[in-house]
Amino acid sequence: MQILYPPVCIICDKIIDQITDIKIICPECLAALKPISKEFIQNEILNRLKDCFLDELFVYYQFDEVFQKIIYQIKYGKMNKLAFHIAKYAANARLDVSFLEKNTLVIPVPLFPQREKERGYNQSSYIAKGLFEAEICEDLLERIKNTRSQTALNREERRENVQQAFLFKKNVSLIEGSILLVDDVVTTGATMNECARVLKENGALNVMGIALAAPIE
Repeated sequence: MQILYPPVCIICDKIIDQITDIKIICPECLAALKPISKEFIQNEILNRLKDCFLDELFVYYQFDEVFQKIIYQIKYGKMNKLAFHIAKYAANARLDVSFLEKNTLVIPVPLFPQREKERGYNQSSYIAKGLFEAEICEDLLERIKNTRSQTALNREERRENVQQAFLFKKNVSLIEGSILLVDDVVTTGATMNECARVLKENGALNVMGIALAAPIE
């Protein structure tokens, strides 16, 4: 005899009575996701970057307790598909991506190879695939420095931590189109900005960034 167990929300641990687009998150927790304002992103991230190389930055939600649990499951719970589905949900709910040109290169922020091997995937790649129907380019940037976690670092330490961490891998022209960098969470913008710096040094004219969440405190 087979016993069917009802799905349980990975955030609040309650039984899910009504199935949502993301089957393992209940409607109440999905509704609790808080949008983040463009003004915050501009004033608290872009304007505070030393030598800003990002032309624009888009972020969907506040990195609060609810979203922290989602990111934890994506990174450490082997839930790569959750990265895809939460990104798809975010794109459908919040952001019109018509600003993307047809020749925009979508590049997930790379992980250090050893860390990606341990995790089994790069969550930013799944996020990128969930956000866009464009081809994802994973062979232009390489992370060559196994940086320590940014979590406990201040703004200046984060910037120094990711300096010279990325390498441009291919001798191709980046002049014709825009580039969109994709990551899970952006805090000070140091990682994306370093990626943008490397890309612009190799010919990119316009580099944008997009992330699922950012902390507001």
